[in-house]
Amino acid sequence: MFGEWEGFFTTVAGVSVAAFSVLFVALQVKSDRWTSSRSKTWAAMAALTELLVPLIASLISLMPAHPWPIAAWITGGFGLLVIWGTCWCTSATSRRTASTACKQSSASVCPPLFTGR
Repeated sequence: MFGEWEGFFTTVAGVSVAAFSVLFVALQVKSDRWTSSRSKTWAAMAALTELLVPLIASLISLMPAHPWPIAAWITGGFGLLVIWGTCWCTSATSRRTASTACKQSSASVCPPLFTGR
């Protein structure tokens, strides 16, 4: 059943590991830029994870027993977890930024959510 897909999954695994390696090295060389804030750290982790998802799916699909449903559940759950974490971190950062901006400006302009009223 998967004989015709073997070349595809092999190519996806090769491209994923190459892109992951390049991004990993780039993040190590410029670690001072992305470790300065929580949102940049989450963005770097999300980028690495999103390159790992097709690699893991391809490697599991290339296993002799072809457990592709397991690959779908693992990578899908992992991808959703990363998306949730990125959204949570982004919203927390934007709330903190808005709250700080409202405390520095006039309180009549800010909504009650950010002023603590």
